[in-house]
Amino acid sequence: MADRDVGAGAVLDDRYVLGDRIGRGGSGVVHRAWDRERGRAVAVKLLPAGAEPVGAQIGRRESDILAELDHPRIVALHDVLDTGRGTALVMELVDGPSLHQRLQRGALPLEEAAVVLRDVAAGLAHAHRRGVVHRDVKPGNVLLRLRGEAVAEAKLSDFGIARRADATRTTAERTVVGTLRFLSPEQARGERVTAASDVYSLGLTVLAAITGADAFPGPEAESLAGRLLRTPAVPAALPDDWADLLRGMTALAPEDRLDASATAALASALGSGRRPEVLPAAAGRFTAPLDPVGSAARIRSGRRRGRTAVAIAGVALAGALLGGAVAVVVDPAAVEQALPGALPAAEPVVTEGTPSAPAAAPRAPAPAPAPASDDRVARADGSGHGSGHGGGHGGHGSDD
Repeated sequence: MADRDVGAGAVLDDRYVLGDRIGRGGSGVVHRAWDRERGRAVAVKLLPAGAEPVGAQIGRRESDILAELDHPRIVALHDVLDTGRGTALVMELVDGPSLHQRLQRGALPLEEAAVVLRDVAAGLAHAHRRGVVHRDVKPGNVLLRLRGEAVAEAKLSDFGIARRADATRTTAERTVVGTLRFLSPEQARGERVTAASDVYSLGLTVLAAITGADAFPGPEAESLAGRLLRTPAVPAALPDDWADLLRGMTALAPEDRLDASATAALASALGSGRRPEVLPAAAGRFTAPLDPVGSAARIRSGRRRGRTAVAIAGVALAGALLGGAVAVVVDPAAVEQALPGALPAAEPVVTEGTPSAPAAAPRAPAPAPAPASDDRVARADGSGHGSGHGGGHGGHGSDD
């Protein structure tokens, strides 16, 4: 393993002096480090060589994608090294907690939630313009810089399971990639994950931040089936600008959602009593105006035609650990039992490809998760791709 070979005090490339280990996950371990050439603190993710080839592959894919992204709201990649024992990613160090960790102390005030929404939406808009879909937007992958106790800045991290929007989609395995509580409806149906899916997941993330609760609570079957039937509840006490924005982000149909550019522009005006005078040229909804009734009708029609591919419930985890991503084999009968008529009897199809593995027997739905926590269905990744960092906090990745 990389962390046994290279530890605190080691010097990489005659430049980076490793300090304490501050995170670990399926694709590697992360150390705080000092860049002697630039005179700055950095985070160094060490990817394993040989022992966990899939995790290393995910880490290399993350480095390839991050090399194409350059935005102040995305954790930056500074350098990629061959250590002789594997690959090392030198990344921006965010000295602060993840949003998931911050929410353990309670919900955010609206002013701080607006900072999170604005910043992460801006980072997503940049990624989407470059054809990259994150696929796992959630509180554990949002890193915070604080001013005192208040959120001053947010950054999007952990692109370990990100994909390019035009990447070839395989159908050899029944898999869903993402985190259970923040999946979009199309992810829950096993369909292609698009930029609109990221916007939906950000909407659920911000709802969790301002309410301290999951938008779709309950056992796995109920939580996942619920998002196929209805939009998340927006608290009645929220100001109109907040409510309108969150509804626009979490419409059932992907084409009815605001895009990330419009979301960032509208978030910047929250609480000001004004609408942005000029939206970015590409801002708006993905195609059509928001029409919740029409969206629900299209979803029902799609079910009748058998377009809903899979019901994710009574989840049985199967396959090898993929640097935090595992194959999920699902039992449609569990959702049908939880919410009769919610899904058709259809043969499962497959989304993003992962190595095949024998399926485990379906199990009963799990107990309801704790509010605003960050467990995952398709990513059992501990501290998230080994990317946790930030003064003992969970930066660079997912938290449990």
